[in-house]
Amino acid sequence: MHGCPCNKKVWGPADDTVVCEFCGGDRYDAAGKPKEFLVHFPLQERLRSLLKCRQYVDAVRWEGVRHHDAQRQNPNYITDVYDTPWWQESMGPVKIQCRNGRRKILLTRMGFLLCIDGVPAFHGKHKGAPTLCPAELINLSLPPHLRYDPDNMMCWLLIPNEYSSETQLKFFNYVIKCELNPLISEGVTGPDGPITIKLLAASLDLKGKP
Repeated sequence: MHGCPCNKKVWGPADDTVVCEFCGGDRYDAAGKPKEFLVHFPLQERLRSLLKCRQYVDAVRWEGVRHHDAQRQNPNYITDVYDTPWWQESMGPVKIQCRNGRRKILLTRMGFLLCIDGVPAFHGKHKGAPTLCPAELINLSLPPHLRYDPDNMMCWLLIPNEYSSETQLKFFNYVIKCELNPLISEGVTGPDGPITIKLLAASLDLKGKP
């Protein structure tokens, strides 16, 4: 995605205009390169593909299995995020369907944690090496032993660290409006119907902590 230094314009994938409608500035510099850019890995198609994988779906249903298992630990203890009032209030109850004496846990929502930390992208041992801030999503609906496995984290954005907090925030506002909000309101197709995606928390290491 490209951006304008006036911090009001983000060019999305389908936007082929070359002039900012807010300030009249050019999208590209004299060398033909975008004045600002950010690498974005869209979520919806990846989530749709993951939710066709039975192993992944069964893992995400783990919350419901654990919550309704008669053998679970003392309910007065908080042993995971699922036990907190914050999770229960934000996510709502697990939906159960009973048919012919059998119980099926319906997958209707997933909760994500956004984690951002600065890492050297190239020649990390060299002073002044360029730095990128990868924005990764952790699926808190997965069991604890799976959710923090790097293979199960989803890279969402790569943010050049030299951008100001205002510039970074501009890109975040764009992806929240165009991607996260529809995932919350409309959801993504799953095995039991639409699954809403809720971003419940964020751990940021950004300039100004936008």
